[in-house]
Amino acid sequence: MFVIISLFQTLIITLGDMYVLGTQATSPFRFVVFALLISLLFSSIIYTIVCILGNVGKAVCIILLVLQLGSSGGTFPIQMTSEILPNIISKSTIHLFNRITT
Repeated sequence: MFVIISLFQTLIITLGDMYVLGTQATSPFRFVVFALLISLLFSSIIYTIVCILGNVGKAVCIILLVLQLGSSGGTFPIQMTSEILPNIISKSTIHLFNRITT
């Protein structure tokens, strides 16, 4: 069930980015597919951590969420972060989306 919700949210976000906000992607198909794959990956990581560690896993996932928001520029521009923070969580996903969007 969590996978279906995650993929549905990703479809809403990516299609909204392209058609509501006007984000230009060199390949809209790749943009949506990579977003779905990344969503599936992050959801699987969170589900696995919570299943293995229980309540402690929920706390670990909250910490990962905060690190991911900070490292991806979700709270403030990525240029204002230190060199260490973007390398922790999502540097590869940021570069992937930077290459797809123009």
